[in-house]
Amino acid sequence: MQEKLVLKKSVKKLLWTIIFILVGMIITKQNPELKAKIEEAIYKKSIPMMNLKNKYNKFFSWKKEEEVQSVAAEKIQSKKEEKTDTGVKLTVKSQQPIPMLESGIIILMDNHTIIVEQIDGVTATYQNIEIKNYKLYDYLEKGEYLGEASSEEIFISFSKEGSYYDYKNYL
Repeated sequence: MQEKLVLKKSVKKLLWTIIFILVGMIITKQNPELKAKIEEAIYKKSIPMMNLKNKYNKFFSWKKEEEVQSVAAEKIQSKKEEKTDTGVKLTVKSQQPIPMLESGIIILMDNHTIIVEQIDGVTATYQNIEIKNYKLYDYLEKGEYLGEASSEEIFISFSKEGSYYDYKNYL
């Protein structure tokens, strides 16, 4: 008799958990501000995304050899480099292919801005890049084609825990 009672309580807890998750998903779908706050709290502050991705690849890597994407040059070809307060402004050809400077996972994509958490824990921000074939949380290897320059000037910065790093270490 007691086993049935314990089983009923377990099923009841499971159902409440499922209901809670579904209600949360509906609320965040309806409220973009709440969704942004949750993403900030969970994905940017509490879960180191690269550790999660590395563990995922270690245990669940099903990527076939033929799925590997084309690789661009490992360096960005620029006509001019100009240091900014937070990174570098590069003068490039419009529509120029832009490679990943270090392996990492895309953690934000918004209006020609892509933020990548690199495997070394540094966050790289690429601005004025038209991303084409990727979506949020895709993992990219160093040298893979990230996108194209959407103008003749792109901005790149590297930061970790609020401190900006010298771009010369990455270009």
